[in-house]
Amino acid sequence: MSDSLVSQDSLSNILIEIFNNYFNKTLNNSIYKNDKKSYEYFEILHYKRGSFYEIKIKSYNKVSNILQRIYNNPDVFQNVIINLISELNSKYNVNILINTIDKNIFQDLIILSFYRCYGMTCSNFFNFVVGKSHRAGIIPYFNLYGTEYIILGVKDYVEGIVYTDFGGGCKERRKEQSYHCAIRELNEESLGVIKNGTLTHIYSNEYIANDEYEVKQVIYFTDYTKNLNITGNINIDRHIFNIFSMQYRDLLAQSRISNPELKDIIVMEYKEFKTLPINSLAENLKDFMKLLPDKLIE
Repeated sequence: MSDSLVSQDSLSNILIEIFNNYFNKTLNNSIYKNDKKSYEYFEILHYKRGSFYEIKIKSYNKVSNILQRIYNNPDVFQNVIINLISELNSKYNVNILINTIDKNIFQDLIILSFYRCYGMTCSNFFNFVVGKSHRAGIIPYFNLYGTEYIILGVKDYVEGIVYTDFGGGCKERRKEQSYHCAIRELNEESLGVIKNGTLTHIYSNEYIANDEYEVKQVIYFTDYTKNLNITGNINIDRHIFNIFSMQYRDLLAQSRISNPELKDIIVMEYKEFKTLPINSLAENLKDFMKLLPDKLIE
């Protein structure tokens, strides 16, 4: 699937327009026909964070016949939403992942949510079964006192040190799924020091490995903030910048691993990561950097 020309803000506006038309026009026309005095009216609210989108459809009526019908026929409504999103994907190539669509229906409110993938090689589905030459990885990040930080692996090559995500090749013969592959790689490469956080961003691209073959990859950004023991005292919380490295090196020293994937784990500001020299990045991250926004948290 080709990359979308629709920006994040534009997609938000398109989604609001689509659901506004469906609830305030299509459903009213279908149920009440020409009896416009009985029409119900809905407010469409929107929330977005990275790849995660949430749409709230709120009824202005205390008792909504339309929402009651949807509540009584959830499978029919699910199919309608899938069709609307599929048409949107087809028209704009926005890479909304169909199998992430979720819904919660209340008396006066419907909450819809789903994820979007950014990049040239996005699948139509989340956590898809990988094919040949596929890798997946995770970059954890956190927010501390208004500043965004990311957690990276450090690799030591003959040419010098490079920074990398926690990722690697997926197991095609085992029919490994992409997100499960990324979580496994995170656990293996960090020696269990870093647990997975809340998924917020999904990116996909391809690159040439070792100047020989093409590799498709998916990299997930996960919010690690809630995993941290933040005290509210900035002097105490400074230990967070060193804790991952200390724990990793201690575990590495205790292990019998002769050739570890990583030399160390480092924390750096996201804005610093965005401006790193290209030769300080692992091969898979060099073109990938073009996909990233200026800020992870809008």
